[in-house]
Amino acid sequence: MVKVQKGKHRFRPLRLRLFLNKSRLAFSVCFNYTAKYDIGSNQSDINKLFGIGYLPGHHRNSARFGWRYNKDINKIDIFSYVYDSGKRKATFLCSIAINVPHVFILEISPIRNQYGFTVVQRNVNMIISSYDERVQHIPAIGYFLNSYFGGDEKAPHDIDYTMNEV
Repeated sequence: MVKVQKGKHRFRPLRLRLFLNKSRLAFSVCFNYTAKYDIGSNQSDINKLFGIGYLPGHHRNSARFGWRYNKDINKIDIFSYVYDSGKRKATFLCSIAINVPHVFILEISPIRNQYGFTVVQRNVNMIISSYDERVQHIPAIGYFLNSYFGGDEKAPHDIDYTMNEV
């Protein structure tokens, strides 16, 4: 389980890992009722789930899954969230139900300069969304990007969800 405390950005525990030519990251994630929140005008901000960043920093080159609570439909909206040579691009992938486990797969292909984002509903083993994002360059040495709440908003209350590598 990962957890962020009210008034904080960073989820715990932190996973500190370096990668050399990493080709895939996959986690089983299940959001629960604590993922529901209302932060007013910043409700459309995208929180970060997990991903990979590269030196000199993830705001230059990185790829990760993003999420936010969609209070209009009572689901979690899922996004690809990519920095390509300092330019940010977020693309809506799908909306998923709370309390339903999903597998999030990030595939990294430096040869094709492409990230692949796949969301699979675990209990029925069905692909919910699959999306490829082409970029200019994917470096060889990367590091794990942990869960993070916000942009500029901090967690309005304690939020936790299960997240296990698969």
